[in-house]
Amino acid sequence: MGKDNAADDTKSRITIMKPKAEPCNLRIHELAKPRTILLLCLWYQYRHFLTPEKCRKLKQTLQEDYSMSPEDAERYFQEINDKIEKIAERRKQKILSRKRWKKKVDQCERKRGYRFFRAFLEKALRLSYQNPVPPLIPSRLKNVMDIVLEQLCDLLKMDIPNEECMTKEGEFIVSLAYNIAAVIENTSYEVNAQKNLELEEIEKQENILKEEEANKGDKEQVVKVTNF
Repeated sequence: MGKDNAADDTKSRITIMKPKAEPCNLRIHELAKPRTILLLCLWYQYRHFLTPEKCRKLKQTLQEDYSMSPEDAERYFQEINDKIEKIAERRKQKILSRKRWKKKVDQCERKRGYRFFRAFLEKALRLSYQNPVPPLIPSRLKNVMDIVLEQLCDLLKMDIPNEECMTKEGEFIVSLAYNIAAVIENTSYEVNAQKNLELEEIEKQENILKEEEANKGDKEQVVKVTNF
């Protein structure tokens, strides 16, 4: 008896279930078809990476699905190729002009640096000729002076002057190294002083912002207390 009831239930369920609708193949086909703009973007951006067979199929798709004759398709793709070449040529010209401008700026900066170094060297030579090296030199300046002296002797292809038997040429080179080291040291002090001033200004601005935030917080607390 129970088996008969179960069989009746299954039959009723089978009869109640609705048949599945068949998929609309035409609709799926329409949705799966790529748009013209996508095909054109594919050709425009990735045509160099496509195989000849893929390019042929792409042209054939445009001809068949979008009512383009072979002549129109060929002319259209030729126009796209011309535009791509023009854009590439324009981009190349921009890169070349940017390189020329950068090279010109570098040349101007290099000439300015040469003029500055020439004036600096003339001044150092004049001071070296007029003023001898003082007997007492700070340790930091002495270290910079030794490095400069070594570089000068290397450039002039001469030995480092000996303090025990110093010649006039050696005295002049040592004096020149001292004056160059003094200028380097003074420049370093000026840069550090400027940096310290900038840091102090930044700290002042930060302190002002902190005070404003603290005052704002106090005002908000006062408002909350009064409202309470």
